Amino acid sequence: MTADTANYYLDPKIIQSFDAGKPTPVDGAVVAWAHMVGNKDYIYARKYNLAGSATSSFPVCADANAQNRPCLVTDQAGGAVIAWRDYRDVTPEVFAQKMNAGGTMQWTNNGITVCATALHLDAPQICSLMEAADEGYMVGWVDDREDDGDDELYVARVKNDGSVDTSHFGTRGVSVSASTANKADLQMANARTYNGAHLIWEEGEQSTADIYTQLVMASGTRFWGASGVALSTASGKQFSPRVTGLPNLSAVASWFHDLGGGNYDCYVQKLSAYGTPEWTAGGKNIDLPLIYDMAYDGSEGVYAAGMGGTLVSPVPYAQRIDASGNEMWGAEGFQLSSGTAVLTDNALQVVASENPGAIVLWHQASGGGRDVYVQKISDLYGASGVYTTEKIENTDVNFDSWDTLTWISSGSGSISAQVRTAASSSGLDSESWAGVANGGSILPDNGKWIQARFTFAPPAGRQSTPDLSTLSLNYTTVATDTAYPVIEYVKVGGITISTTEVYPVSGLPVIDSRLSDDRELSTAEVKVDGSTVGYSITSASATRWDIRSEPTISVGDHTLVVEAVDQASNRTIATYHLTRKSLVGIEGERVGVMASGDRLDIGYTLSVPVKVRIEIRDLKGRLIEARAAEAGDTGGSAGYNELSFDASNLSRGVYIIKVAPQGGKPVVTKFALR
Repeated sequence: MTADTANYYLDPKIIQSFDAGKPTPVDGAVVAWAHMVGNKDYIYARKYNLAGSATSSFPVCADANAQNRPCLVTDQAGGAVIAWRDYRDVTPEVFAQKMNAGGTMQWTNNGITVCATALHLDAPQICSLMEAADEGYMVGWVDDREDDGDDELYVARVKNDGSVDTSHFGTRGVSVSASTANKADLQMANARTYNGAHLIWEEGEQSTADIYTQLVMASGTRFWGASGVALSTASGKQFSPRVTGLPNLSAVASWFHDLGGGNYDCYVQKLSAYGTPEWTAGGKNIDLPLIYDMAYDGSEGVYAAGMGGTLVSPVPYAQRIDASGNEMWGAEGFQLSSGTAVLTDNALQVVASENPGAIVLWHQASGGGRDVYVQKISDLYGASGVYTTEKIENTDVNFDSWDTLTWISSGSGSISAQVRTAASSSGLDSESWAGVANGGSILPDNGKWIQARFTFAPPAGRQSTPDLSTLSLNYTTVATDTAYPVIEYVKVGGITISTTEVYPVSGLPVIDSRLSDDRELSTAEVKVDGSTVGYSITSASATRWDIRSEPTISVGDHTLVVEAVDQASNRTIATYHLTRKSLVGIEGERVGVMASGDRLDIGYTLSVPVKVRIEIRDLKGRLIEARAAEAGDTGGSAGYNELSFDASNLSRGVYIIKVAPQGGKPVVTKFALR
């Protein structure tokens, strides 16, 4: 699919078009680019639906002066927010504009000024502060405002109404790092479930540059230290960094290492919520492709778009890297274009699609000009056209024998399958593959371990293959009681948690669990790090219990185990992961107060979800108003919170604001009402 075939269409960027108000939120993609007319560039945007059909192109900025370097992010309503470098005031500045789903510009005509600093401003980047984009957007850029030859990095927050958050970021943004070393190639990604942005960059002299990363919260706080986290300080040059956010403030980063002689390695690293590397120290060295962009895959891993081939004739590839750093689509990934395609620059991007898989955009030479291409790749289509499942153990205690293999596919072409079974995981390696038809019997049946292999064949003359959307491994059981208790939910501070993620908690969290069964329940148990903490039953019938535990949690990582047992001694156990930061409290011990007409806005940033009490008193200590915010609600959520109070009954004078998180240090500030 070609987005535009005319010459002099530069800097293409693509994002997933997302409308949270629709039953099926993903509704296509939005592309922005710089259109060269004469010797000036102008910013345009275009929307595509899921079938690849395009709407008209929309000019984002009609100012007579040049604009370039566009970047964009979804507004979660079918449109996009676009930032760019702008020359209307001679020296380069950063501007931004919001476009709705119909192509109408929403903010000030020709965009709003994000930063008007003079001297050498370049390379703007943008991301939403959260996956939902309700809290606005973070814009970053490279800036040599000191004119000392060493570039610094700055960020600013733009709210949904197009205003710049000057109370936290000033009029010229805040610095990303306290280091004064030269910085380049800034990249950004949202922190998904928290109000913040992940940033990554090259730092130091160009020939020996290192890779650093930082997490900046909506309050302007540098969460990963004053100067960020060093991902790689290996000898030689590290460059082309990329980052994508995962849930709970973690992230995956990638970069290149120049080996000399035109040879390069590509490294990836996963970072915890505290900036701690979780894979191989110094990064994990992967095979091709050399990664130029990444997108979250929904399972603690990433889809990656990169280059293979040679330096003279590079070609686009896609790869998937799982939560453990494993390459899922073969050693080199999947080639997206035919061998005759030649990439002319680094315009290569990827977004996650509405189903497992990804959409990739790349810039390609064509007849002396440049074309923009997009392609969707199935999550299960590996580089060789073969997908092999992991080794799967049937853990059903009543397992008897394997029955049939069935699958559902869509698209043109064919799928064939093979299986092998064994009594152990290692035993699978010595078993032969046996063909099986869709709905056919799994034979021979050698044990409870199984592995399946699928070959995808495209129709004649095409590269795309069918999608495998549903796979079922059916089996029979011995005749016995298979009814086990169900742990319907576990909530910490009112927030439902899962077994696959790590949840920040306070020192005295309230843990609520609901247990049920089709027979009478017998007992339950709650443990933290193997020690029983006890529980109280808050509501119960014979077959359903609501229980509550209130353990004391020390600083660090912890394991929470909830267990339910019924009258037949059937037992269900679920394990969860909790973490407590060093302090429960207000980040920076700073509370912002703003009076506007008859409204008083109080803002602060919490380190974890926690119950908070807010008091307004006069200078004599008399209570004017008090309000409590529960953990997880507005005012008690991890990240930035803002509460509004009615100030119509307050007379002019000085007042005292006290914000007290439960179990943490209260913060007191004064403000004058005029």
